[in-house]
Amino acid sequence: MAGISVFQAGAVTPVVQDWVDRVKRNNGDTAPSSSTVIAANHFHKTLIVYDLVTKIHSCNFFDSLNLSASWTPFLNGTTASIWYASPNWSASDISINGLQGSNTGASGNALGKYLGTGIIPSQFSSMTSSHLVVYFSGSAESDGNMGCSDSGTSQLRLYANYPVAANTTQSLFFSGTGTNTLGTLVPQTFSGYIMGTRGNIEPVTTMSIFAASSTVTHSRIGTSTITAGTTPTTRTMFVFTTNESGNASTKNRHLMSFVSCGQAMNFSQSFWYHEAILQLRKEMGGGYY
Repeated sequence: MAGISVFQAGAVTPVVQDWVDRVKRNNGDTAPSSSTVIAANHFHKTLIVYDLVTKIHSCNFFDSLNLSASWTPFLNGTTASIWYASPNWSASDISINGLQGSNTGASGNALGKYLGTGIIPSQFSSMTSSHLVVYFSGSAESDGNMGCSDSGTSQLRLYANYPVAANTTQSLFFSGTGTNTLGTLVPQTFSGYIMGTRGNIEPVTTMSIFAASSTVTHSRIGTSTITAGTTPTTRTMFVFTTNESGNASTKNRHLMSFVSCGQAMNFSQSFWYHEAILQLRKEMGGGYY
């Protein structure tokens, strides 16, 4: 496909202005840098051009201004103005390349670092339309990048670089019951964009995993036909871990520069979404892999 076409003219959109205002409220009246605002404005206008805005319930690009700014989602859907942050985060965890997770090696709310988003899948997804996206860097991790689960009976979770054997990893996307799981192999050294999506848009109801980076061409790396489903979970989603029946699971140590949830996307929509994210991160100065 041809390179991205970004509509850049005009003042900031109301959505971008709302994000700037929320960052200021959460951050002692300190606004994001002008370069970040310009990048965010280009990003949002690109989403408009490619008709992706309605596909995204919430997303966060972890602004490097400081921790409070990084916890303020760009599109916040039905979520709070700022995501809940567990203890133990420090200023050194945020950089131009994203937000760095950590893992103490045990589960529990008080150990490691994670974010509580307030996002409830049943408010935006269905068994025929959902997506999760992470843009990450890091080695094999046995713990989720984001999501939630009701003891496996209803779940929406995404794992990137999950170890399955020596020097082998896979991406895992869970949507619905425990039987509605798609896992597909990825190179152990892969860092970049992973989307798990479930929808009846190509043209049968399928689960797909897409992958891309600044050096890897966007592609569909796994697909599965869906045969059953349940009502979406009413648990709130966590980032840098998963919410397992009300408790934070073991934490993820990836460096993440973008996360997203929303409606199902097809191949073309995922392609342009990745291109928009990549352009955003480049304009911000880092965080693309």
